[in-house]
Amino acid sequence: MGTFAKFGNLLVGKSHIKTAGLCVLLAASARAAEPAMSGPYKLGELGIVELSTSDGRVAGKVRGGGACNFASELQVLTGAMEGNVFVGSLLVCQEGPGCEKEKTYPFLALVTQDALNGEVKLDTGCRSPGLDGKRLKGVSASRDDLQHLEREVGLSAAQLVQKNSANKQKLQDEAKRLFADAYRTMQEGNLAKAATLAQASLARDSSVHKVWSMLGVLHINLKNPSAAAADFEEALKAARASKANDLELQDIYYNLACARTKLQQKREAIEALKVAFSYPGATTLADRARQDPDVNELREDPEFKKLLAEASNRPDKSRKTK
Repeated sequence: MGTFAKFGNLLVGKSHIKTAGLCVLLAASARAAEPAMSGPYKLGELGIVELSTSDGRVAGKVRGGGACNFASELQVLTGAMEGNVFVGSLLVCQEGPGCEKEKTYPFLALVTQDALNGEVKLDTGCRSPGLDGKRLKGVSASRDDLQHLEREVGLSAAQLVQKNSANKQKLQDEAKRLFADAYRTMQEGNLAKAATLAQASLARDSSVHKVWSMLGVLHINLKNPSAAAADFEEALKAARASKANDLELQDIYYNLACARTKLQQKREAIEALKVAFSYPGATTLADRARQDPDVNELREDPEFKKLLAEASNRPDKSRKTK
C-alpha cells in the first residue's frame, strides 16, 4: 500500500493511529469438520437471524424480533468457519454513556450442528440488551420460535418475506449515506470512527466491494491486518459478483497481499500478488511494489523478485476501467 493505500478510485493517506491487532487463537477442536451454518437461528436476544454460507463465507441477516429492534435484512453476522469455530464480526445495539447506538465487534463462537456459543468484548462502560452480559448463545430456531415471530410482528411468513424485500431498498439508501459519511470521516483523519461507519454501511448492504476495500484499508492503517485480510476477501467476493473492472480487482488483490504480508503469511501474499500482476498495468504495479513498505518482508523472496522482473520486461498496458 505504501504511503497511500488505494481502493477503487480513492486514495487514503496513512495514519499513525495504533490499535491492537485481532489475534485469533483457535482451539484444537476447530480442526474438526465444519458444521453447517444455514437456516433461521435464534441468536439470544438479537432475535431470529437467517444464516447462510456461500464460498466459505457466513452471513446472518435479521428476520425479526429481538431486543435491539433491528430492521429485517440487516446483516448482523459476517465471517467464516475455521473448523468448528466461527471467526468474524457481530453487530450489536449498545447502551451506556458515550457508547455508540450500534457497533460491530470481532466475534468468535464455537459452533455445533445446531448451536453456537461465543463472547463479545464490548467497549468499557457499554452493554448490549442483545447479549447475556458479554455472551451470545444461538440455537437453530424452532417452529414455535418462527410462529412466535409471526405473532409478534403481526405478519404471516409470506408477508414477512414481502416486508423484508421492501426493507432492502431502504437499507441500501442508508448504506450509501453511511459510506459517504465514512469517506468524509476518513479524510478528516478519524480512522476508527470511519471504520465504524463503514461497518454500519456493510451491515445494510454487504454487496458493495468499494466499502469492503475501504474497511480493509482502514484496518491496515489501524494496525489490524487480520481484520483487513478478511475485509479484502469479502471485497473480492463482492467484486466478482458485481463484475468489477480489472483495475479494481487488481487493487484488491494487491492490498490483500499487503495484509497477508503483515500477518507473516508470505506464501499467501505471493499468491495474491501473482493474481494482481496478471492484470493489465503490471509494470506500474511493479513500480508501486518496489517502493511500498507494506511488502518489505517480501523483498528477498525469490518469487517476489521474479514477479517484479517479469513485470518490468512485459509490454505494459494502461490500467483502464471498463
